[in-house]
Amino acid sequence: MVEEKIVENLTKVKVDIEEFARLQQLAKARIIDVIRKGIEDRFTIEILYDKEWRIVNPHIYFVKNKTSNPLWKNDYVNAWQIEGFSKSGKLNSWKLYKVSKIEYASILNPVREFKIEKSFNQYAYDGNVFKHSVYYSC
Repeated sequence: MVEEKIVENLTKVKVDIEEFARLQQLAKARIIDVIRKGIEDRFTIEILYDKEWRIVNPHIYFVKNKTSNPLWKNDYVNAWQIEGFSKSGKLNSWKLYKVSKIEYASILNPVREFKIEKSFNQYAYDGNVFKHSVYYSC
């Protein structure tokens, strides 16, 4: 009975809106750090995207503006998906992931290194703002 009450109380933790926003920003920053580390060291990462697990080799992280308004921009990672869920059912193919939809990211354990895919074309991203790629880091 006491254990049930403790569990019930844990599910009712209150956090003010500013603290919640801060925690969300910290979580997103950690996800971006994992993506950048995966690209920099060419480590395979696992991500939780749209509530499904995927194993990917991240090649480029960039910002794409949908309009001329700089406030309407989105961060993306283009990765070679090797395992996990795929809406299209295709593995071992390029996938574009919107960073805001990635709920979790981690370097795969044990660590796996990858080679740059021969079909990767860094010049296909002209017009976008690079943040990190397997050929270039900032």
